[in-house]
Amino acid sequence: MHHLTEFNKHISLKEKYGSNAYMLWVLGLFLDEPDLDALAARSLTDGGNDKCLDFIEIDKTGQKIVVAQGYFSEKIGDKAPAKKASDLMIAASWLAHGDKNAKTINERVRTRSTECRAALDSEEIEQIELLYIHNRPESLNTQEELNTCAVTAQKLFEQYQIPVTCKELGLREIETLYRERSSQILVKDEIFVDGTHLGAHSTKDWDAHIYTVKGSWLRELFKQHDDRLFSANYRGFLGISKRKKINSAIKNTAEKQPSDFWVYNNGITLLTNEVIRKGSKSTLRGISIINGAQTTGSLGSVDSSVDLSNVNVMCRIVVCKNPEKIDEIVKYNNTQNKITTWDQYANDELQSVIRTQFAEIGFDYSMKRGFDSVDAPIGIEKAAQPVLSFNGYYLDANRSKNSIFDRPEIYRRAFADRSASHILLAYCFARSIDEVKHSLEAKSGKTENESKQLALFNYLSFRHFLLACVGVSLPQFIGGSFTPAEAKFNRSAISGDMQALVSQLERVTRQVLRAASRSLENKAKSDGVNIAKLLRSESTLGEVRGEITSYLESVLDGQIEAEHQTLIYIEK
Repeated sequence: MHHLTEFNKHISLKEKYGSNAYMLWVLGLFLDEPDLDALAARSLTDGGNDKCLDFIEIDKTGQKIVVAQGYFSEKIGDKAPAKKASDLMIAASWLAHGDKNAKTINERVRTRSTECRAALDSEEIEQIELLYIHNRPESLNTQEELNTCAVTAQKLFEQYQIPVTCKELGLREIETLYRERSSQILVKDEIFVDGTHLGAHSTKDWDAHIYTVKGSWLRELFKQHDDRLFSANYRGFLGISKRKKINSAIKNTAEKQPSDFWVYNNGITLLTNEVIRKGSKSTLRGISIINGAQTTGSLGSVDSSVDLSNVNVMCRIVVCKNPEKIDEIVKYNNTQNKITTWDQYANDELQSVIRTQFAEIGFDYSMKRGFDSVDAPIGIEKAAQPVLSFNGYYLDANRSKNSIFDRPEIYRRAFADRSASHILLAYCFARSIDEVKHSLEAKSGKTENESKQLALFNYLSFRHFLLACVGVSLPQFIGGSFTPAEAKFNRSAISGDMQALVSQLERVTRQVLRAASRSLENKAKSDGVNIAKLLRSESTLGEVRGEITSYLESVLDGQIEAEHQTLIYIEK
């Protein structure tokens, strides 16, 4: 299978994460996440007393919580145990109602569960996905367990009125996911159009047909094909901000004013491979909705007992004959709403300069988005949050990646006047944080202080805060007075081996981690607040910076290592 061949190329991933490597790689593919180390650092919860919660991701971009249970076996003929699927019911129960003070749960799961509930209570989450990921063929027994789990899990979270789904990602489904990840049209069936043809317009590059279609047809398409229906859409049904209000308005109009729906709603646009018209009947070969995902998803959420045959929707159906035009058609069909994607920056002048500079120092800087850049050493998506954090904007870094690129002022904070060697330094420090955390997790006989340091990583926002602490603490290690923005790798020290650069930074990261841990603990005690609240405050870095500096001065005792001065250059 193609995906197994690709996964087996990731030798270091397998060495580092063992039996969790396959689950992690698949989740990167599923979530369209290119930085697997960062994904593991924030979301991998597998371990003793994990309450069957191997993985918990709060996906701010998709506004969903993803929980995964994994199984990996190299035995020929082995089957994925159905019991692991039923374990997702235990996971869902703990996530929904588990006692946060229970003594039989590990701290990481406790903290992550608390963050999930807080996100649910603040209405930041619109969907929960429970996944069983394994490298064996899918089975009927497993599917039956997941069907039962889905019903129970939906009841557990019914107060939030959001969908809860259970999915099995076995060999066949993962192979499909891998093969079709870049396909514009995933639904390739022949589909009868329940509607009336109103007219057409054509050029040498495309044909467009206008229809009035039935709301009941769109509801059935959504129920049958779900998110695959939006494979070419920039946002998908779950990717637009404030969609809750938009969805309820669409749904209410369909239910209460069906005859006015056509004039109230903007209509939808879909992409197809071919329109076959025979008399008054039309059939499509393949379908992907490129504008109107909200309309379709909202109609799909209307209960089947509600008659939607009187709901009419304007529908534009496009057949693109020029493959190079497809991306442009998708993009410009979404410009009336904000496109929350970094794709729009592909030709940005800042990025062109940065990419050229990276090439000059021997690195390929990827402009691809999501999992397609998983093998790239660094790129626009991987770099954005580390650069923000390193320069003190840790609250901006805590936002979803899409929101960073959706707001020009945050985008410019990340990339304006940033050289490739500065971006590389920030990213390598972020990687060094992941390496230090991983080594602490693997260490047996941890000291009390090391356990406290490791516990801080249970907070999703701590990684970004720690990187900001590193940025303001660098003068203690290389001397002088300067801002994080002025620090960069010395070009003569860049060998093209990123892991070597990361390893050289780990000593700095360990010392700052110790200082930040002590300072946060003291600050929490003196102010009578919890760590989570401190990490959400913009003023915390400035308030603990003095104590961090004092600690580092006492430990380093004014000793400046020549290695750090050689490695890091300050540009005034």
